[in-house]
Order: sequence, then C-alpha cells, then structure tokens
Amino acid sequence: MSVDGVQLPVSAAKQRVILAALLLEPGRPVSSARLIDAVWGEQAPDGAGDTLRAYVMRLRKVLGPLASRLRTQAPGYVLDADPAQIDIDQVKTLIEQAHSASGRHEWSVALETSQRALALWRGPMLADVPSELLHLDVVPVVEELRWQAHDVHAAAQLQLGRYEELIRDHRTLSAAHPLRESVSARLMQALAESGRRDEALEVYRAQRERLIDELGIEPGQQLASLHQQVLNGTVAPHATTGASGPVQLPADVADFVGRETELESGRSALAGGQTLIVTGAAGLGKTALAVRLAYDVLDSYPDGALYADLREESLGSVEHIVTGFLRALDASAVVPDTIAAKTAMFRAMVRQKRVLVLLDNVESASQIDRLIPAGPGSACIMTTRRTLAEVAGARRLTLDPLSSEDCVRMFSRVIGDDTIADSAQVREVIVPACGGMPIAIRIVASRLAVGSKATVQRIADRIADPARRLDVLQVGDLRIRNVFAAGYESLGQPRDGELDRRLAFRTLALANIQELDPMAAAAMLDCPVPRVEAIVDELAEARMIDIAPDQAVVYHDLLRAYALDLPASADERHFGVEAVERLVRWYAVAALRAGRAIDRRVAEGVEIAGATGAELPMFTSVEDAVAWMDRHYPSVCIAMQQAIDHRLDDVSWTFPVALWGYFSYRRLLEDWASMLRLGLTSAERCEDLSAQARIHNNLATSLQDLGELDEAADHFRNALDLRTALGDVAGQAAVRMNLAYLEFSTDQFDSACTGFENAVGLWRQCDNPLGLASALLGLTEAAIQNGLDGPAEKSALEAAQICERERFDFGHADALSCLALVHLHRSDFDQALRLSRQSVEIRPAPVHGTAVATLRMAQALFGLGQLSEAHDSAQSARALFEALGNESYFVGRADDLIAECEAAGALPHPRG
Repeated sequence: MSVDGVQLPVSAAKQRVILAALLLEPGRPVSSARLIDAVWGEQAPDGAGDTLRAYVMRLRKVLGPLASRLRTQAPGYVLDADPAQIDIDQVKTLIEQAHSASGRHEWSVALETSQRALALWRGPMLADVPSELLHLDVVPVVEELRWQAHDVHAAAQLQLGRYEELIRDHRTLSAAHPLRESVSARLMQALAESGRRDEALEVYRAQRERLIDELGIEPGQQLASLHQQVLNGTVAPHATTGASGPVQLPADVADFVGRETELESGRSALAGGQTLIVTGAAGLGKTALAVRLAYDVLDSYPDGALYADLREESLGSVEHIVTGFLRALDASAVVPDTIAAKTAMFRAMVRQKRVLVLLDNVESASQIDRLIPAGPGSACIMTTRRTLAEVAGARRLTLDPLSSEDCVRMFSRVIGDDTIADSAQVREVIVPACGGMPIAIRIVASRLAVGSKATVQRIADRIADPARRLDVLQVGDLRIRNVFAAGYESLGQPRDGELDRRLAFRTLALANIQELDPMAAAAMLDCPVPRVEAIVDELAEARMIDIAPDQAVVYHDLLRAYALDLPASADERHFGVEAVERLVRWYAVAALRAGRAIDRRVAEGVEIAGATGAELPMFTSVEDAVAWMDRHYPSVCIAMQQAIDHRLDDVSWTFPVALWGYFSYRRLLEDWASMLRLGLTSAERCEDLSAQARIHNNLATSLQDLGELDEAADHFRNALDLRTALGDVAGQAAVRMNLAYLEFSTDQFDSACTGFENAVGLWRQCDNPLGLASALLGLTEAAIQNGLDGPAEKSALEAAQICERERFDFGHADALSCLALVHLHRSDFDQALRLSRQSVEIRPAPVHGTAVATLRMAQALFGLGQLSEAHDSAQSARALFEALGNESYFVGRADDLIAECEAAGALPHPRG
C-alpha cells in the first residue's frame, strides 16, 4: 500500500485481504460478513468475528498514523479514503474522460488520458491478495476496464498516425493475449496504414492458425473483413491533419514516454494563445516533448508548422531563418533585402494565419524576437536551457528527470524487449545510473539493441562505476559528453577579478555531496557567500546545476561525472585539493556547533585546527540544530569520508565526537558506533592520545547502548588508561562515570555506587559542574537500587540545583525525573507525579529522558489509582521509546505497566 508516495508494507496475508476489501469500497461500510467471506471463504473458523476484530486491530497498528481512518461502523468497518486516490476509481474516471474526448474527436486528449489510465496498472490485480471472493468479484471487472482503456488508446493512436507506437504496444499485447482478436485487428490496421502490407497479412495468418489449433474456430467477421481489405488494398487511413501549409517539424520520437502532466499543461497554454517555453538541463528531452506537443496540436494550425534549430545559429543568421520561413509560407513571394523588411513581411504574413513556430535550443532572447509569430491565431514553442525571463507572458515548463518506471518503459520501447528492460540489471543498476535522463536511457538501450558484445551484465558492470559511466554513455555520434558540452561552454571566460565559472563548476562537483550548503560552497571557493550565490545563479541559469529551495547546490549525477571528467591544469587541481580540505573543515565546525547547541557538554575542549573563517550556521535552539542536522546529516557523513580519503586525520576523528548529541537525540546508535570506529583509526594515525581516549570512551558508550557490553568495557578501560597516562582528571572522571553506568546496566549496583562516588570526587577536583551533575544523577539511580533513598534524594537535589543554576535544561529534567523515582520507591505518588510532569514540561525536546519521565508519570498515576490516565501515559511512553529505537528494555517495561492497567480494569480514554 502506498500513501502520498510512502510505502506501508502489510506483510500478513489476511490483513492484506481485509485492506483490499475496504479499499475497493472507499468511504463505504463493508459488512463483517463480507470481510469474513473474503478472508476465509467457505472455511471460516468458529469465532471468525472475534478473529476478524483482532486482525483489524493489528491492521490499525500497521497503518500507524493512518490508523484513525479505519473505523468501526455497522454493519462492519469503513476505511476513510478519497476515491480519487484509489487506482480503480482513477481508472474509471480517466476512461470516461478518454471516451468523452474521442467522441468529440479530441484525439490528443483521448490518447493522453487513456495512457494515464493504462499507466496505473503495475501488475496483476490483487496479485498478493489471497482471496477467492475478491478475485472472482473484482478482477474480471478491472480487466474489462483495462481493455476499454486499450481500445480508446489504440483508436487515438490510429487517428493521430502514431503507427509505430501502436505496432510496438500491440505486439507486446498479442504475445500476452494471443487469442484476443481485437488486438490482432488493430495491429493489422496499423501495419496496413503504415504501408507494411505483408506484415499485416502475416499477423492474420498467425492469428488464424492459433484460433484453429487452440479453439477449433475461424477468425471472426471483423478480422476476416479487415484481412480482405488488406488483400484488396482498400484499408482506409485513420490519420488526418488539418495542416495545409508547410510542416517542417522533425519526426516525432517513437520511444517518447511519460511527461503526461507537462503535455497537458503545454496543450493548455497553446490553446490559450500563450508562448510556451520548455526548459531544463541538457539530456532531459526538451526537444522530444516540444515536437510531441507540436504534433498533438497540429490540427489547430492549418497554415503550417515552422521549425528552426538555433543551437548553431549566430545572431546574424537569424536573418537566414526568417528568409526560410517566408519562402516556406509562400514560395512565390519576393523576399526583401534587409532584415527589418523581412521581419515586417513575416509578421504581416502570419498575422492573418494560424501558424505554429517551434524554436529549438534557444540561447538568448535576442535570437527570437524576429521569429515569434505576431498573429492572435498563431503560437510559438521554444526549448532552452535558459529561463528567458525577457519573454513576457510565456508559460514555462521545467523538465525534471523521468521516474524510474518511465525509464524502464522507455528502455523497453528502444530495445524492443520487455524481458531485458524488466531485468534486475536494468532496474537496479542501469536505470539509476542514467539518472532519469532520456538521452542516457536511449544511448544504453541502443547499445544493447545493436551490439552483440554489449550484454546487459557487461553494460551494468561498467555503468555502475562512476569513473567509467560517461564512456558507456556513447553510441555512434551520440555522446553524453557532447550533450553537456554546450552548456559548459556557454559559461564563458572569467571577467577581471572574478572566479572562473567553469572552474567553480568543476570545483563544487568535488564535494560529491548531493545538496551542498551554500555556505559550504563559499568555503570551497574561498569567496564570500554573496559572490558565490551569484556564481551559483549563473551555473543554474545554464542548467549545469540546480538550486534547492534552501539554496543548496545540487548536481545531477551525470553532470557531476562530467565535471569531474573535464581536464584541469596543475594549478586548478591544487585549488581543488585545497577546496576539499576547506569543505571538510567547514562541515566539521558546523557539525560541532550543531552538536553543542543540542547538548552543551558535547566535545568539551575540542577545537578544529585550521578551521575556515567562512560563514557558518547559527543555532538558537535545540530544534534549530536538530533540524539542520536532519537536513545535512548525509552531507556531514560524506565530508567525514572525504577527510578520511584525503588523510585529514586531525579533523576526521572530530566528526563522531561532534555528533554525539545528535546521535543520542535521534538514537542513531549503530551509525554512531560505525563512525566512531572510523574516527578511532584516524586518531591513531595522527597519534593524538587525547583524541584516542575520547573516541574509546564514546565508542564504549555507543556499544553499551547496543548491548555489546564486553567490548564496551574494553574500550572504557582503554580510555581510562589513556586519560590516566595524560594526567587528565576530568577525562578520568568521565570514563569512571561511564564505567559505573555499565556496571549499573548489568545490575552490579554496589560497584556502580562506588564508581559514581569516585567520579563525583574527581569532578569536584576539576570544578566541572555539568560533569558533577551527571555523576550525581548516576549515583542517585544506583543508590535507589541499593535501597538508599536518603543519599539518592540528596544526590538528585544537588544535581537539580547545579543544572538549574547552569541553565542546563536537559540535566535539570533528568534530575527531576530521578527525584520522581526516589518518591516512587517511597510510594509518595503525589510527589512522584508532580516531579515527573515537571521533568517532561521543562525538557527542551522529546528524547529518551522524556520517555523515561513519562513512564514514571504513568507509574505514579497507577499508584494513585488513576488507571485510565496511567494507561494513556504508559502508551505515550511506549510510543516514544519505539520512535527512538533501540529501546526494547523500556518498551517491555511500558508493556508490563499497560498490561497491569488493563488487568486492573483500565480502559484508555477515547480519542477524538
């Protein structure tokens, strides 16, 4: 099941049956009796109603945030869903629209609409839903809808002269449905109309043979009549065009796929008399879309369709294009000598006509002023990498890469083999490597179609390697490098005192970061942010990069490969090496800032040597820092890997240390452990004992949280040895405190108490209030487990006072939660409830401590006999623990309390 692009896997078969039955009736109640029939058929067990309710309850859990949409309503259940979001309802609507359009002879609309309907089929209906009832009731109806869509789609293809598309589609359909005569009839019609009489007759012969061999019958009247027409040469053509004037358009692209939204928008713009500008990066199929649009609307322009490719045209040669247009429109016209007179004549000639002009590969607005038709009945389509902001009142279509499914469809159309196109190598390797660029798909598919040596596996192996990818993307004269070269060369030469735009394009690609922070880009280029923003704008205007909504620099994977493949001088290579180092140090400092904003104890005493003076992000709250890290976490990981690859060991080890607060907040414990292991190698390489001690301590902490206790103890001991050798009292205090927590987690409460007391003494020696507070909180919990409520309360109160004085909200909240635990042990539930609530309220963000305090609140409520409230709080705590991950122990404690509440008769409060 997919909702808003998010997959919600339903693994249990019977839950899938229930979900399917409800989705087939969106917003309408489905009786329990029908659901039981759908799930079990005639084999329903005793108590099927109770079992059905249990399955529905489990399905609600699977639906997660959408669970509220599945409601109980007599005589069964209802799933609140918009029919417009259900594939079957969408298909019905689209087929009705397609039939309506064909009735009005709006064949382009009928084609596009029926194509959208067919695209909604992604495999056999209810393929993974094991229900005989649903298969008998639903599948035949849906299959009939599919054939209706095929019927109107084929009729539109014939009317529009899309013979090659129809022939390709129907050969595939014929292979899948060899006995369906209507498929063979349409295939014969298209072959005959396109002049392929012998192939049409062969289709009939093969179909007749199949019918006789398998069914013992002759072809029906429709097929037999069409066969006779083919023999007689009397097949009437369907395709017509209203254009009586010159049609200079390039041939339509037979392997065109997708772009339904863009086509619909383009047709709408042209129908309203707007100039249409199709823009996007090189290789995305701007020309193919423009040509397809031009043919779609050709009937509306009976006086002709003119075409010019401005890629190679200088401004002076525009005169030559105008001359060609004039002679195409009226071969007998006397063409004047001057460009001004020619322009005037062209405008006068088209003013009273309905002419379509397609201007391909426009570089600047100055090229097109004389070529746009002036009459109200005419229209113009342009393709360009630029925005052409100077063209007022135009509708702009910006093309994005094709979806993966459209890429596979295009691959199939080019190569003519669905088996290859649907192979794992194509779907999982080749298509992702092509990055949704139609030109790349066409090149690879063409290589496979014509070259015996270019096997799918060989191409997949080569294209998977970024260093070899561009070499794969060339066939004959078609080379991806040449496609990108025009945009690169348009960047021009640098102006005095300005950074070379081509050098900037090559340098920023070295980051290898999908969305590069603009401040990081400024650090790389060693320029102020405003100057870099201007450079980035120029690169984006040339469609060599994209700019994300937050101004991040985005490279298409193939354009990045092209940038890295371009030649560079020795000075430029040196500049690139320095740029990567500036990038690494920028991300290290930014991550450190974010980490300290999340938890001020992060990486105390760590400073990054040689850090850039470039502009850095500012964080005013925990939420700001977490949001920045959520957005940039992949980039920070890549920056660390860059540091490792470039042997910048003095900075690479700082990344996992700086990210401690973020990893703890998001409970990304496995990521943290992996990054710490890499950091330890870097710290050892640069022989920094303090860094090694810090990494060992952090790695032990992460391993402890992951349950790897023996390895955690080894790393704690290594850290303690290093801190002792360095004479670092604060470091020894931190490690002893963490070792005490490890002992506490294995129920060694006496040893833990001793360890925390030692840590408290060391923290007092080095005057570190936050470290002292942390050790006091550990001592509190250990003392409670040893039955020492008085010392526990004393430690927690001191920790609370320290954290409140130091304005450390996380620590203050933890101290209050510990005090609540003291009062729980004393059965002072009123005080425990007050303190746990206060802990939740003052904590700056929902983290592990919030969940613990919420669970303690639930325990206090249970002790006070407020069972429903206790149940709800325990459920909230459980949800928090589950969301944090790696919290199975606490989830179990919450489950135990929930069970106790229910056993005592608690019912959760109804949710509105």
